Amino acid sequence: MRKHDRFDGYTVNMFLDEDGEYLAHFVEMPNVSAFGESPESALKELATAWEGVKESYQKHDEPFPVFRPIPVFEPVQSGYMEYNI
Repeated sequence: MRKHDRFDGYTVNMFLDEDGEYLAHFVEMPNVSAFGESPESALKELATAWEGVKESYQKHDEPFPVFRPIPVFEPVQSGYMEYNI
């Protein structure tokens, strides 16, 4: 059992784009995304974006989308990696 899940169980998809930047986004909410020069910086930016998204959902009394659990480190296709953090 995880003691801390900074993304509340949502699945993060990360890949290296053609410009050499890392893009991290939620599988369940692909419009919530962040770029970084490293995987760590992309995840840090995604965490900041996620906090803002949660505040907005709560402020507008909207339900969060339901996440679907997937196995950790499930390869999606070449160059992509999907995992829970």
